[in-house]
Amino acid sequence: MDTQRLRSDSHWLAWAAGIIDGEGTVLLAKNKANKTWTLRVVVGNTDPRMIAALHDLFGGGVSFTAARKGNWRPVWRWYVYHKKAEACLERVLPWLRVKRDQAELGLQARRLVRPRRGRRGNFRDPGVEARTLDIAAQMRDLRTKSFDTYAQNVPAADDQGRLDLGHVV
Repeated sequence: MDTQRLRSDSHWLAWAAGIIDGEGTVLLAKNKANKTWTLRVVVGNTDPRMIAALHDLFGGGVSFTAARKGNWRPVWRWYVYHKKAEACLERVLPWLRVKRDQAELGLQARRLVRPRRGRRGNFRDPGVEARTLDIAAQMRDLRTKSFDTYAQNVPAADDQGRLDLGHVV
């Protein structure tokens, strides 16, 4: 795979946005040991080719979880944190639909706590901490409420079973 071409091809970025929308998670997590916030983008899937393509596009890491029960399949996870998560979200933002609000909030939080030249960041500032907590709560609410909101806005099917989803997109 031509990684350089892949990283600049808008078709691949649109594809990645669809994968993140459908299979991914965008979240802020707080490290309990040092009290820092981490922007994370994680995608899990049973097809390692999908995970490899995301890794080629954005870097990051890959983990593997073996099948835990007899009928389960193994799961591959791709993840990016901090700067790489920020760069990933900035690149796919134009194509995100489902996770767009979460991505925008995550980018906003990342800019609040981004380390400054030679410093570890301003995450210990009480105002920044309060704002970051608020953003994390909003992101959590979006993760838990997004399906309910979507389901309420989907029209009933016509007599042939067709849906008009034009207003949802």
